Order: sequence, then structure tokens, then C-alpha cells
Amino acid sequence: MEKKSLIRLVSFFSIIFLCLVCVSIWVAPYFTLAMLSIFLIVLLFIMSERWTTHDANEFENRFWSFVAFVMSITLVYVVDSPLHFCRHLPGLAFLIIFATTYSVHIFDRYLRRLSLRTMPNINRNQSINFPEQPQKMEAQRKLACIEMLMKKIDPNWFSSAFINTFRVMEIESEIINIFSEATSYELDFLIKGYPLGLIFYKIKDHRFLNGYHRTKLLKLLTVDRVIDLNLYSRALVLHGLQQMKLSAHAQAEQFAKTVILKTNLDDLSDLKCLMDSKGDFNSMHKLLYVDIRDRSVKEEVNYKCVVRIDCFLSLRHSGSKGADSPFLLCFNCVTDPRPHRQECSSAIRTHANGHQIRLEPPQAIRVEENPLRRGRHLHLLGWLLPLRYRHVVP
Repeated sequence: MEKKSLIRLVSFFSIIFLCLVCVSIWVAPYFTLAMLSIFLIVLLFIMSERWTTHDANEFENRFWSFVAFVMSITLVYVVDSPLHFCRHLPGLAFLIIFATTYSVHIFDRYLRRLSLRTMPNINRNQSINFPEQPQKMEAQRKLACIEMLMKKIDPNWFSSAFINTFRVMEIESEIINIFSEATSYELDFLIKGYPLGLIFYKIKDHRFLNGYHRTKLLKLLTVDRVIDLNLYSRALVLHGLQQMKLSAHAQAEQFAKTVILKTNLDDLSDLKCLMDSKGDFNSMHKLLYVDIRDRSVKEEVNYKCVVRIDCFLSLRHSGSKGADSPFLLCFNCVTDPRPHRQECSSAIRTHANGHQIRLEPPQAIRVEENPLRRGRHLHLLGWLLPLRYRHVVP
């Protein structure tokens, strides 16, 4: 469709909408103004991704339930509403309000769980080789136990808030114990077999009862046991944090930073590739420059990666084995004009001591010698820099 045709189509429907609004205001002014107010609130909610209302999935679910509640009250009790007659039938009015609110609440939970249950589209050919068959059977048993426990705290037709809180805390503790007592092979198997985003979403911090179960689970997988995880499991942990929303937990950004910084340089580029090949919008770039809002965390991650790249370049120029054949390495970086990306580029120029790095138009990176692992380390530069750079051997 051409641009002029699209503009005409939008203008035509805008005129029709304005005419309908004018007619509605003339026929039912109070009801129309109330519905327009609700529409503006919803539009403002959609356009304000950085507000507290979007910090957690639970907050969004409560917002849509509240909107459904207010809209149903408007339909029933506003004087010139089409359903104004229901006001004289208290039972029918209550039924309409309850059914509308509860239906929206359950439908939103269903869509959210459907999204959280979706496993990322990463190559799963990496099978977990258990030393013995009994260990594999034990891992399968633990996975089945987690699935059974999750069904108890994630019912389909009502929220877990209606379940006994002490019973919920007991089930959450059992899930955490399964992860903590699992071996490294079993831990990779559990993370690969069940969506972590759903687990992070359902396990809560019960502050009034001093049960910080979400914090314990996140700390367990990102700090205490992160060394035991392979790259695929680390990518799934980061993906689970993004599905939960990092803003839903005060320490989530620090946990994500720990996973990245505890991945050595040889595997860091592979981790980025796994994060970018999941088939959805939760990429490594989104994690670093959108989901992580703390500027100090962004700078620390970028600085650590630059230092590791600088160490690699030092090894390469010292005549390490494998640095003898030239190759051409292409990147597909997206220019981000935001200030922190420019700060990142200045940090590269500052900390890459002894090596000349020059800004160029987006083309490719020409490396005069072959690095230790065929350019995987230099691919990391595409993650950090807003533009493509040319490294010139001094």
C-alpha cells in the first residue's frame, strides 16, 4: 500500500471515529465521556513502558482486571448507559461486574502463562551425557516432581493468592531444594526441561512472612551454582529473567550481570549467539540496553568485556599459537544513538591500550591475523560497540 493511500485510509477512519464520538456525546454524554476516559488511561498505560505499572507481570494483570472492573461498573451504573436497567436488579448487576472482571483476569493469566511456558527456539542438539543411567532416571524423577509441584501453585481457574499461603511457601521451598540438591548434570537437565520464566514468575518473595523464595532461587541459579551450568543453561537462565522482567526483582540486574561476568571470554560470544538465536525479541542487546536500567551495571559489564578483549589482543600480539592467517569477519550491529552506547565506544578507545581502534561506517572488521578461536572473540566487539570498528595492527 502506498503512503498516500495509507494516509487517506487513516484519515477516513479518523473522521468516522470522530463523528461516532460526537453522536455518542449527543445521545449519551456521561457514558461516552466515561468510556473515553478509560480509553485514554489504557492508551497511556500502553505508551508508558518505563512506569511502575509495567515492572512485573502481576502489575499488568492487576491493571487489566481493574480496567475491566471500572468498565463493567460504567456499563451498569452510569445514568445513560445501554445497560442502565441492571441497576434496579442488584443480583444481575453484581453478576455482570464479577463475570467481566474475572473473565479478563483469567484470560490475561492464560495468555501470560502461555507465553512463559514457551521454550526458546535454541538448538537443543546438545544432549546431556549422564555418567550412569540411574543418574538420568533420577533427573527425570526430579523434573516430574517439579512439574507436579508447579501445577499445585499454578491453577488454571483461579490465582494462587486464594491458596493457603503457608502451603504455597512449603511447595516453593520444595522446588528450591530440588534445584539446590541437584548435581551439575541434573541441574542442566532440569533447566532444559522446564521453562524457568514460569518458575520465576510463580515463586514469590513473601516479605510479610520473611520468606524470600524468589531471591533464594535466583541467587542459587545465578550466583551459587552458575559455575555448574553449561552455556545453554546460562542462556536459559538469562531468558527466564527477561521473561520474569528484571524490574520485578530489586537484585535481578545484579544477578544477570553475575551470569555474564562469570562466563569466560571463550564462551561469552557463544552465549551472545545463543541469546540472539532464540527466535524472539529477548536478545542480549535488549538485556543489556533495555532490560538493565542501572547505568553502573551496564558500564561494569561493558568494561569487563573490554578488559577481556584487551587481554586477548595482548596474547594475540605476543605471538600466540594460531595467530597466523588473515580472515574477514563481518558484523551486523545496530547503531544505537543513546548516550550509554557512545560512552561504551569511548571506553573501548580508552581501555584497549596499545591497539588502534578507529570508528568507521558500518561495513566490516578487517583483522590482519587469525585470533585464537577464529574470530569469536572479535565478534564480541559487535555486541559492545554501536558502530563497526577497524582494528589496525600497530
